[in-house]
Amino acid sequence: MHSSEMMRTATLQTNQQLINQVAENLEMYLNEMHNTSLLIEELLATQQSEKKQEVFYIAHKLHPSVETVADFTVTGRMRASSVDLTPNYDNYSERIWFTRAIKANGEPTFSPPHVQNLFQEKRDWVITYSRKIEWLQKGNYHSAVLLVDMNFQTFRRICNRVNLGESGYIFVVSSEGKFIYHPQKEVLYSEVDSEDLYLAGQREDGGYTIERDGAEYAVNICSVNFADWKIVSVASMSEALATSQEMWMFIGIMILFAILFAFFISIQVAGFVTSPIRRLQTLMRRVENGALAIRAPEQGAYEIRELSKSFNAMIEKIRSLMDEVIEEKDLLRKSEIRALQAQINPHFLYNTLDSIVWLAETGKKEDVVTMVTSLASLLRITISKGDASLTVEEELRHAKSYLVIQKIRYGDKFDFSIEAEEDALCCQTVRIVLQPLIENAIYHGIEPMAEKGLIRICVRKVGDRLLMQVIDNGIGMDEETRRSILEADPERASGIGVKNVNERIKLCCGEEYGLRFYSRLGEGTTVEIWLPAQM
Repeated sequence: MHSSEMMRTATLQTNQQLINQVAENLEMYLNEMHNTSLLIEELLATQQSEKKQEVFYIAHKLHPSVETVADFTVTGRMRASSVDLTPNYDNYSERIWFTRAIKANGEPTFSPPHVQNLFQEKRDWVITYSRKIEWLQKGNYHSAVLLVDMNFQTFRRICNRVNLGESGYIFVVSSEGKFIYHPQKEVLYSEVDSEDLYLAGQREDGGYTIERDGAEYAVNICSVNFADWKIVSVASMSEALATSQEMWMFIGIMILFAILFAFFISIQVAGFVTSPIRRLQTLMRRVENGALAIRAPEQGAYEIRELSKSFNAMIEKIRSLMDEVIEEKDLLRKSEIRALQAQINPHFLYNTLDSIVWLAETGKKEDVVTMVTSLASLLRITISKGDASLTVEEELRHAKSYLVIQKIRYGDKFDFSIEAEEDALCCQTVRIVLQPLIENAIYHGIEPMAEKGLIRICVRKVGDRLLMQVIDNGIGMDEETRRSILEADPERASGIGVKNVNERIKLCCGEEYGLRFYSRLGEGTTVEIWLPAQM
């Protein structure tokens, strides 16, 4: 029942969307006719009335759905038209489209569908747009009635684009209760009122369900505001609910199948009562022989489930005692990694905050904002994840943020560049390995120089290893300093970050990975970071 109600609601909503689209298409088409009349009126007002015949002809040719464009004097005499045919009458003042246009006094009016009777040679079904127009020419006001006959087939095509099922249809009525369009031509010919017109006149826009001739129908109404028309769709609800009826049949078949299956299972229950006990007995013999990886399935009667839980708990306890030493070693290793990771954060934060304080004291507010924003980005990368690794792309983003901060602090003291191979960006790396090396390059390599420095970061894959390089053209270091840099005294301010990076890499990746330094006095320094290509 809930599914059927949902289908009814969905049908009404879908049909409403369809006729809303029809209404939009009709309004666009009527608007196009109205804009054509405004163009003609503008040409007359700008003293280009001699081009009127040409405009009528162009409007007729550009719009295949336009049968005729013509204008008439306020007394009903035809002045000009888009076709060169013999007028049917000398005076058209008594035609309904003419009298409506005069009464509307400038507002557009639309007639019901009718056979065109302007010319003797034309007998097409049309809907007539008419409007009284006025313009000022040589100091005098002039008036006329403009007519645009629209081919009825255009309305039929617009209305027939929707699919409302095999028996569904739509029709259009005016505010006067006259049919503008109906799929049954005899209704248009006879102009007989019906229950459909009553529905359109008595209901507001929206979707409804009605009972008619013992059947349920979905009725949707939408207004065409430009012409004061209403579009009404009528669709059989039984067609929409056919899927729901098929679902009822499917559910019935499944219920019958489930009953038969349950009956078959009940026959086997007696044999299943004792089988768990025999299975548990077999498992106990295997445990006696040292098979600690097995587990008893916790199923069957309540007593069997409880016995299986106790058996599994005993096996799990034995396994946990055997794995305890390995787990403790692994926890110790992770604790060392976290401790070394935490060691670098205060060191980096101290240097960055020192730079921000220096900028604030010199009044460089914009640089302070940039540095604080970059610091926030760095801290997010540093503390947002609990693991000790991240991608090379994230590490490079972290390094770039740090370089931007230091670039602001030191001004034109140095430039930097970052080069990375595309296939290396997705590799994993130990967290925050570049920043301490960059910091070292700035403080101990670039800062003591008199000329401008350059820091390059290069990343590439070498076989199954990942190589990251921090290269500077600073003052370099002697051989003794290079050999002792990874054995820095923890009490000294410099070298703590570099040593920390090397230790973390070895803890995470193994003793064959870590840092390598290449440097000479006056020739700069190159630091290589070797990591496995996939961690």
